[in-house]
Amino acid sequence: MACVTEADEGDYVIVHAGIAISRIDPIEAQRVFDELAALGDDDGWRGPRT
Repeated sequence: MACVTEADEGDYVIVHAGIAISRIDPIEAQRVFDELAALGDDDGWRGPRT
């Protein structure tokens, strides 16, 4: 996580080519998980537990 030095364990990050490039808040992370699930492209992930 050298590119996102402010990220801590448990934070959500955007990853591109195996490298964390941006940190996002839990609400945005849930929106991403929901959208991927709606597209049928969640690869088995269901997002954070609420």
